[in-house]
Parts: sequence; C-alpha cells; structure tokens
Amino acid sequence: MAAKENEITHEFRFFRVYKDGTVELFKPPADLNAQKIAPFDDPTTGVRSKDAVVSTHPPVPVRIFLPPIADPTRKLPLLLYITGSGFCLDIAFSSSYHHIVATAAAEANVIAVSVKYGLFPTRPIPGCYEDSWAALQWVASHASGSGPEPWLNDHADLHRVFIAGDSCGGNITHTLLSRVGKLGLPGAKVVGAVLVHPFFAGVRKIDEMWMYMCPGNEGSEDPRMKPAAEDLARLGCERVLVFVAENDYFFRPGSNYVEELKKSGWGGNVELIAHEFPFFRVYKDGTVELFKPPAADAAQKKITPFDDPTTGVRSKDAVVSTHPPVSVRIFLPPITDPTQKLPILLYMHGGGFCMQSAFSSRYHNIVANAAAEANVIAVSVEYGLFPTRPIPACYEDSWAALQWVASHASGSGPETWLNDHADLQRIFIGGDSAGGNITHTLVSRVGKFGLPGAKVVGAILVHPYFAGMRWDDEMWMYMCPANEGKMATKNNEITHEFPFFRVYNDGTVELLQPPPAATAAAQKIAPSDDPTTGVRSKDAVVSTHPPVSVRIFLPPITDPARKLPLLLYVHGGGFCFDSAFSSTYHNLVATTAAEANVIAVSVEYGLFPTRPIPACYEDSWAALQWVASHASGSGPEPWLNDHADLHRVFIAGDSAGGNITHTLVNWVGKFGLPGANVVGAILVHPYFGGVRNDDEMWMYMCPGNEGSEDPRMKPAAEDLARLGCERVLVFVAENDHLFHPGSNYVEELKKSGWGGSVELVQNWGLGHCFHVFDPQHDKAKEFEVALDFSPLLKVYKDGRVERLMGCDVVPPCQDPATNVESKDVVISKDDDVSVRIFIPKLDDPSQKLPLLVYFHGGAFCIETPSSPPYHKFLNSIVSKAHIVGVSVHYRRAPEHPVPIAYEDSWTSLKWVASHFNGNGPEEWLNRHADFGNVFFAGDSAGANIAHHMGIRVGTHGLPGVNLEGIALVHSYFWGLERDPNLGKLACKRVLVCVAENDLLKDRGWYYKELLEKCGWHGVVEVMEAKGEGHVFHLFNPDSDNAPLPIPSQKLGKPLHSTPPSYTMDSTSTNSEVAYDIPPILKVYKNGRIERLAGVEVLPPSLDPETNVESKDVVISEEDGISARLFIPKSTYPPPQKLPLLVYFHGGAFLIETPFSPNYHNLLNNIVSRTNVIGVSVHYRRAPEHPVPTCHEDSWVALKWVASHVGGNGPDEWLNNHADFGKVFFAGDSAGANIASYLGIRVGTEGLDGVKIEGIALVHPYFWGVEPLECEAKRAEQAAKVHQLWRFSCPSTTGSDDPIINPGKDPNLGNLACGRVLVCVAEKDLLKNRGWYYKELLDKSAWSGVAEVVETKNEDHVFHMLNPNSFFSRIYPSKYEDVSVRRIISNSPECIVA
Repeated sequence: MAAKENEITHEFRFFRVYKDGTVELFKPPADLNAQKIAPFDDPTTGVRSKDAVVSTHPPVPVRIFLPPIADPTRKLPLLLYITGSGFCLDIAFSSSYHHIVATAAAEANVIAVSVKYGLFPTRPIPGCYEDSWAALQWVASHASGSGPEPWLNDHADLHRVFIAGDSCGGNITHTLLSRVGKLGLPGAKVVGAVLVHPFFAGVRKIDEMWMYMCPGNEGSEDPRMKPAAEDLARLGCERVLVFVAENDYFFRPGSNYVEELKKSGWGGNVELIAHEFPFFRVYKDGTVELFKPPAADAAQKKITPFDDPTTGVRSKDAVVSTHPPVSVRIFLPPITDPTQKLPILLYMHGGGFCMQSAFSSRYHNIVANAAAEANVIAVSVEYGLFPTRPIPACYEDSWAALQWVASHASGSGPETWLNDHADLQRIFIGGDSAGGNITHTLVSRVGKFGLPGAKVVGAILVHPYFAGMRWDDEMWMYMCPANEGKMATKNNEITHEFPFFRVYNDGTVELLQPPPAATAAAQKIAPSDDPTTGVRSKDAVVSTHPPVSVRIFLPPITDPARKLPLLLYVHGGGFCFDSAFSSTYHNLVATTAAEANVIAVSVEYGLFPTRPIPACYEDSWAALQWVASHASGSGPEPWLNDHADLHRVFIAGDSAGGNITHTLVNWVGKFGLPGANVVGAILVHPYFGGVRNDDEMWMYMCPGNEGSEDPRMKPAAEDLARLGCERVLVFVAENDHLFHPGSNYVEELKKSGWGGSVELVQNWGLGHCFHVFDPQHDKAKEFEVALDFSPLLKVYKDGRVERLMGCDVVPPCQDPATNVESKDVVISKDDDVSVRIFIPKLDDPSQKLPLLVYFHGGAFCIETPSSPPYHKFLNSIVSKAHIVGVSVHYRRAPEHPVPIAYEDSWTSLKWVASHFNGNGPEEWLNRHADFGNVFFAGDSAGANIAHHMGIRVGTHGLPGVNLEGIALVHSYFWGLERDPNLGKLACKRVLVCVAENDLLKDRGWYYKELLEKCGWHGVVEVMEAKGEGHVFHLFNPDSDNAPLPIPSQKLGKPLHSTPPSYTMDSTSTNSEVAYDIPPILKVYKNGRIERLAGVEVLPPSLDPETNVESKDVVISEEDGISARLFIPKSTYPPPQKLPLLVYFHGGAFLIETPFSPNYHNLLNNIVSRTNVIGVSVHYRRAPEHPVPTCHEDSWVALKWVASHVGGNGPDEWLNNHADFGKVFFAGDSAGANIASYLGIRVGTEGLDGVKIEGIALVHPYFWGVEPLECEAKRAEQAAKVHQLWRFSCPSTTGSDDPIINPGKDPNLGNLACGRVLVCVAEKDLLKNRGWYYKELLDKSAWSGVAEVVETKNEDHVFHMLNPNSFFSRIYPSKYEDVSVRRIISNSPECIVA
C-alpha cells in the first residue's frame, strides 16, 4: 500500500518518527510531575537552591542545592546528579526531580548539583555525555576556591565528590566515571557513584531507540550502552552502588553491569541492591536495612516522660495492649479548674511507617507544645513499625489506641487523667506524614463503625502520606504485603447493538444516526464573531498527537483590567458523536459566555471508535492543563493570558460530558492543577452507570475498563471525597433514563465526606438533554447562571440573586451572656437603610459612653447587622469596651451596586450626628452617646467603608462629631490607584488588623505605609493575628486573637512602639523569608519584619494591684525615643523625694518594649515594692536600627532624665519627686548590656547632677570570641549567639566588640557607681558571662563592690514569665516597707532596701 505523507516510520517508548523526519515526543509518565519549577528556598528543610550556567554554547545549566550551614568552616561533600529522561524528555528542573535532589541534599547533608543536559532530538547523543562531563569539570574548577559559584567555593569539599543518576542518568554516570578514570579530574576526587535502575543494553526496543538517538553509534556493542571490560576496569572512583527493580525491564542489564564490573579487575567495591525505598533498602536475601534518620535528626532519640516546669505540662506513659504491644504517652496541661473537661488530641507520629517514635524527643516536644498551647489532653500513639510489624499493624494499633481512649467515656477507664479531665465528646485526631495517612484511616473507621461513648470533632492531616508518588507508593506496597493493588481486566469483543452504534462479526463498528432533532444541528461550523451578543470565538490547538483542540468564546470586554471567570465545557454525545464545533454546542456555549460573562473553552476530544475511551478523559484533561498553563500570563493563547481569571475556573458538561466533568474534578483533587483553582462543576444529565444497555456500551468503548464497578462510571467514595472543587450542581430530567444515576451521584457525594456543597436540580416532565435540542425552552433558563461567586452568591439569568451565606437573622434582644441590649431603628424606609444599636448595662442612667459606628463586611454583597456573626460580635465589643455601638445596615450589591453602600453609610452617619445636641430621634444616642469620642470600625468590605467615611468626614465635615480613631479589620482594599484625599482622614489614630493567612494581609500593611507618606499627621498601627485567616473573629469573637476595635484599649492612647516598615515588592511574596530567628522574629525578602514576641501593648494606667501610676512621655519625636514613667500613688504631696530607677528592657536588641505586658507589670512591681520612681526607656530596635542605635537612644534618654536635676525639666513627676542623688540603673539581657554600657559612659563622660548609686544586671547579654566553660559544651547554641550578635550589629568587629564583650572595653574601670549586682540563672547559656563580668570588675581599676546571685534550676529571663517570682528572689519582702536608705553592701539579695 502507498505510504501516507504522515506515515509513522519508527515508534519508540518515548517518541515516534514520521516519514518526513518529524519527531513527536510523548508526554512524561503520568506518575511523574514534569512541570518545571523555579529554584526556591525551602523553609521546611532549610535547603536553598539556585540555577547556574556551565556553558552557553552549548547551553548547559545546573541547579545547585545548599543544605543549612551550621558550621561555615566545615566543607560538605558534593553530589553531581544526572536525571533520567530517556535522553529526550525535558524533566531535569521538574517538580519531581527538584524534590528528589533537594531531599538528598537535606538528608545526606551534601551540596547537590543537578545537571540539565542537551536532549534528543534538539541535541542528539552524545550531547548528553558531553554536557554532563562539562558540568563535572565546571564543578572541579572550584577546587582552588576561585570558581564562578560562591556556594561551591565556600562550602564544597571537592575531595568528596559523588556522582549519581537514575535510568539514562545512571548510564551517563557510568560514562563520567570511565572518563574520570581515563582522563583524570584535576582538583577533585570522585569517591563513589550511585546508578539507579541504569539504562544499559539488553532490551531490544530500548537498544534500537538509543541507537536512533545516537547517529554515530557503534552498533549493539557500543561501550556506552554495553560497557567494555577495559572501561569498567578503570572506573575513577572507589565505590559503586547499583539499584535494580524486580519489575523493571532494566533489571537484568543493571545486574549484568555489577557482575561484569566485579570480573573486570577494577579495584573498588560494588554493591547491588534489589529494592531501594526512601526509608529502607532490601537485599537479595530479604534483609531489610532501615536508613538512619537525617543527620540533623538527633531528636530521634527516645526520652522518658517528665513534668515540664516551663509550661506546666505533665506527661506519662500508659499501656494500651501487650499483645500486640501498643502504648501511648499522655500529656496533661495545667488544670486550673478541676471541674472543667478538656478536649482530647490523639496524635500519630510520622516516619514513613518504619521509623520515629511517639517517645522521641522530637515528638515529645511537638505534642507537649500542642497540649500546652491548645489546652488539650494529648495522647501520642506508639504503634508498630515495619519491618518488625508490617502494615497494617500501624492502623490496627492506632485504632486500638483510639478505642482505648473512648473506653474512658464512663469515667471508669484505666487511666485517671482521662477519667477526671477528658471531654470525650471533643476528640481531635491528628498526625503528620504517615501519621496523617493513619489519621484518615481512623476517621474513616469512625464513620464506618462508630466510636461508642465518644465523638470525633475534627481531624488534622499534616503533609499526609497518600498515593501519587511512584517511589512512595511502591514502598508502601512493599511494607503492606496484603495490599489491594489491582490489574485491569479486558472484555472480550462481541457482536452487539448499542444505543449509538453496532458491532459486526469482523469487528467493524457502525455508528448510528444521532437523534433526529440533533441531526441538522450536528453539522460543524467555523468560529465567528456574533454581532448580536458581541461574543467572539476562535479555535486553538492543544495537542497535535493526539489531536486535541478547543473553541474559545470571549464575551465583550468592557474593562480590560478586569479578569473574567473561565468555563471549560465538555460536550455530550455518548462518547462517540457530536462536536464542540457543531452548531448546537457552538450556540450553547456562546450563549453561556454572553449571559454569564465568562470566557468559555469548549473541548473537542477524541471519539469512539477512532479513539476508544479513555481518550475522551485524557484529551479533556490535556485541555484543562493547557488552560492552566496560562496562569503566569505567558501561555500560548492571548485571550486567556489577558482576560482569564484562573482562580475562578468552572467545569461543566452534559451527558457524556457530565461524566467527563466528574473525572476532571476528581483528577484535580487527586493531582492538583498548578496555577488554577476550580471553584465549581456543573453536571447536566450526567452519563453514569446504572442503566444496563448504557453500561455495556461504555464498557465496549473502553477496552481497559474495570467492569461494572469502574469508578469512571460508578464513582468510588474515595474519588467523590476528594473532588477538587468547592461546589457541584447536578441537573436531572424526570423522563431521562439517566435520572436515577444522576440523583444517586448527588446522594453518594453527600455521604462521601467531601467538604463542598452539592445541589440537585430536577427538570420535571422533560427528557435527556432537552436544553441542547431546544435551547429556548423555558426550563433551560433554570440552570443558566449569569454570575457564580460561590461561596458568596449566585445570580441567575432571570435576575434572581441567591445569597449562599449571611442570610440568617437574629432579632434584637437583651443578650444574657453580655447583658448588652439591642434594638433596630429605621433611618430611611424608602431606601431600606437602618441600624442596629447596642448599649451595655449602665450603672449611671446619665452616663455618657464612647460611640462606635460599625460597618459590616461581606464583599458588599452579603451579611447584615442582624446576622448571627455580626450581632454576636457587636455584643462582645460593646460589653468589653463599655461603649454604645451603632451597626449600619446598607443596601448591598448586585441589586444596589457600589457606591450605594457608601451613600447609605453616609446617610446613617448624618443621622447619628443629628443626636449630638441631645435632640435626635433616638433616646439611647441622645442620653448616652459621647459625640466627642466617636470611633469608626469595620471588617473586610466594612473596613473599606469605614475608611471612606473617615475621608468624607475629613473632607466635608460632620458637625458635632469628633472622630477619635478608626479600626480597619482585614480591610478589603485592592488595585493601584491612590485616593488623593487620603491625607484628609478625619482622625488621629488608626488601627489596622490583619491576619497571617489572609490574601488581603499585605493590603493592610500597605495602607499603613500610604498613611505615613500621604501627609496625614496621625498615628497608625498594624496588629497581625498569627495562624488566622480572613475575618476569623466572626466565627469566634471571644478568641484571644480576635481583633476587638475597642477605643479605650487600642485607640485612646499613643503607642510609642515602632512597627517595622513595609514596602510592596512585586518581585517577592510576603511568605519568602530572608532571615528566620525563632522565637524572636522573621525578616521577609520584601523587607517586612515580623516580630514573634513582645508585640503586645498595654496602655499606661493606674494599676489597681500595686497602686502604681504610669504615663508615657516622648523624648525625641523625630527618632521615636520615649519612656514610660512609673510612680507610687502614695508619693504625694510633692515634697517627698524618691530614688530613681532607670530601666532598660531586654529582647536581644530586637524585640519587646516598655509597653509590653511583661515589662509594664515588672516595673509596676519594682516601683511598688522598692518605693522608687521608675523610668523604662523605649529605644529603637534592630534590625531596622542596628546596634549601637539602642545604646545611643538610651544615652539620649538619660540626658533627658538628667535635665530634671534642677526641677525645671519637662516632666513634673521627675521635677517634684526624683532624688537625683540616688539613681540606679537596671536591665535584663540586652537591657543589662545597655545598663553596663551607660554606667561606663557616665563614668567616662559624666552626667551633671546625677549620682549613680548602683547597677543591677539581670542575666546580662555579654559574649566573646573565646568560649567560657558552659559555652564550649553547648557549641550549637553558642554559634547562634555569635550569629544573633552579627545580625543585630552588622557593623561589629565581631564577638570581641567592646559593646558585647566588656572585657575588651578599656574604660570598664570607669564604671560610675559603687555597687553592682549581677543576677544569673543556673541553666542560662549566658550564666558564666555574668560571673566573668564580676571577675573583670574585680581585676579592673574600679573601686566598687560587685556581687553575683545565681538562681538554681532556672533559665534566661525566667522572671519575665512571673514577675512576683523575680522579686521574691531579688527584692525580698522584708525590705519592702523600708525607705530607700543605702546600698546594702553585705546582701547578695537586693540592691535597694
């Protein structure tokens, strides 16, 4: 027969070749994530990565992976990795290989270099060998430390080079070793090589493919494919490790390689491993060798239970079962109320089912912290591990532990802690990695079998170990001998007649005519621009082999900056007829695009019998992935790049297309869809199993089907449970034979545990796909959604708006929990504008209270003041802040588009203002609202409104109203344009609340930055809630993290903290961490600094417990220097003079302020017990203001204090009551460092009128290059102190800088006091530095007396957690009532008596 133009001349495993020489590469295997990713720094493992260029001609890039560097002086081995690819697939920088090599770098603690070599057909073999050799030589060029790549110069030990590769990368690895042995590698030494399933000769088809890719090959004996004995004998390394897989066609060639290497006379050591998994390997004799944990995992060591004095958490072990052995470790947090029952957390540790332990220090600490922070009883399960006890032992043991926990429901179980304190109606199950997998199995069993006496409320799966990675899947199946892996079965071909085709004896398939009504409409038409609707259409090619194309429909674009949702439509036709290009489906999808204002992509997939099932699924999946490829804006189709919002993708289809739609959302849930988010799916009269003729027809069209239970026709529960969308809409028709399968699908989906929302729409009296054949039918309009903004609302074609949340209503009432009363008031009946007013219980009927006007959120579309979340939230605010609250009900979009919400809110504000003179229509406001003390607040869209109202008041005025402040909670801001009137904001205080996991978080920080730059003269502060999402507080207004816009606490007092600056950076995301210093702070690449401690602020006050009064004073407004002053209330009348204590807070020079609860409470106690005046200095902190800025600021503060010596300073408390002849300095940690520094500076430079009597240094932060005794024993911690000092003081000369090492300060003997008390803690790494400081003083020219007090069994700044504990040790009660007389020279217990 004559050959066709596109006849295939060669077909190999990875590509085919056509007669004209064209090479068509196949896709990578389905289990390999071939999507390329950029290098990044992994916050979990600490591995950093970047790309480097070895050569431009030819192009040879590499990706370098650097593990965390604990010791900069220590060089690490180097691993050169050659990826597999069949010599032709572009997967070197894919997600899979990035993960493999990064993991190797982390776990083996090596620098890894992954090579991207030239691929066939662009660069035929031997390009791959030459490129890899060039990469190895490039690595060796760093031997002198002057190569082009700093990471290799600084950290690589090139006398310990390893080369590894898998598949064809293993083949290349051999060739590199041969060249090293033959030609040498100056400057470097290759120690060993690892060949994983190497690609060698011995499989005919593979051999032929290699020879085709290598035009200059030497035939079947080519030494690159069949290594010659002389090449083997001179391999340039000492050890070779070869892995082979039993079911791999390369098993025999790989095994032969080892045998030939042994016989060659090579002097090294070679080892063959038959099974290699991530956590263990199996030898031919069946021996299992577990790998050691990563080098950093010293926390693998088991520890005994103990009671933690820091957190108060107690722990003990209990036995669940002896045969088999199952035990648990129980953690009990402090019990403050013995009658209170606590939730239970059952925790399953990770470790690949074969390592780790509930009793390891790592998991002990993890679960103990969870118990402390979440206030739960935690039970950590010690289950059986492979190989001692193969899977399913882990599942059975964990199930036994859960049942054992539940046995305590009656209060008579074997464990007292659970009987007395556990609430078994609030059980949570959690686990990480393998433990996450076990967690799923447990909650599945609870759903299936129940758990008598107990209730599982929730589950937490942390990085769960599920199927999807081939190596992990194979490992699990090996560990579980009785796994349920299945092989598909085929049906025999038979002669049959089906609804859409018949089959003859010779196998011929005859398609039958489509239904008569569809025959004319089935004719294909070309894409066109519709002048009526304005919808444009065009065709695009997704793939040529196999042929997959799509038709794209673009509605009129009125705003080019606005992105539109995308609808992927999959047509019906029994998997064997119809087309996305038919007039029927062209018109149907074009109409949808016009009416719903979406970009629609209609898929032309392969049909039976030309392309049997599963072609339809694979083609549609390819189309969906093609759509997602436009997420970066650089895909092949401009319409999608410019206008598609790929975070709002919908998938829909009718009949067979409905079936395919289900499979697509299942695959999205299983495999993910990088760059895109599928919001919802619509299945119209879906073709599912349950009708015998249809089932048989589908199975005939799908030769590799799995029978009547095939999950594509009868969706399995596990597939339903993981659907990759949030909402599903299913249509069924009463007269359709698929009515029951479609209805059953909805029922099974509801029962599956899937977390989304499903809705069933029934078309009564109608048949299958009536809308396709009669688009004008009235019933067809029922499922024509114009706009779908799930989970907020849907707008239908008929104009109906369906709000999906925020619809419930709570009537106004007297709230029994808060005693707050509420009522509704109509402001404009015509415009439906009203308010709900809240008032707390009043002891004084004439009392005036601050007024809060609140604007609810809901994207301008949903919610009201009367919905349960907002009613409850306002009750909580009004009760806690003791204010009057007015919650505004404005009209909502889309019926009333923005800016109507702003106008209604302005109307409400003017109505509120009408009460300022006491003559308004509402008595609560007339009598009790203080219009000189008004605040605005709102969340999300309501915060947007509050902001606009603040600007409008500043621009237009609001007579009688003084706007004190505005609180914006999780503000809904977007875009690039700036309001020119922003500087007119009509208040002096703004509080912006953001949540760490909220997409809008950065907009809140950016708003702060805009305010500071726009000319507005107020104070703005940002508060960030850790671990929370958008408007989390509405679901739990009593949460400790809940942002309560309370005037008296947040907006009524100036805050002298200096929050970090924040700059919007388009090149860096908010989550990219540049420096992580737990538990102190994080510095992000975009410049934002996130302090993890010491950020909470208390206002100055009269403390009711100590009777100490405090106030804040500004020392330098320009530099942000201030102080908080403390005075005993009993000080009056003015003639009484008291000693003066100047205090410098700690915090590593990075965190804390005098206004934090810790230091505020500490100073209250000091001032009360010692009867002194306290000045707590607020200095600027690093890293924004590096050391020594804090020392200079503190010196400025001291000079300001000294300005009061003559009684003429700016502060009356100091003028009237401070005795400047009795001044003391004190500080803790970094503050003690500052106190010492200032004592020396006063002694050197003087401070007129001030006499320093003594200095107290509590756990002082001193350091030095030469380690002291305990520091040498704790080298890792000591290294961190060195690093922390350099971080806070980049300009330092090192750890012997006189600022940090007083032993290097030549002026130490000038210390300007006669007494020094140094307090140290037994367990503190800095303890010896405190003793050393005393030794230095004693040896210096200083003539005073220094004493050291050491606190046993305590650690660094323990007293900050309990100020009373501190004073019981440092300021004993026997001195409390004595006036300040003198420094007691013989008492190591106090400095002031």
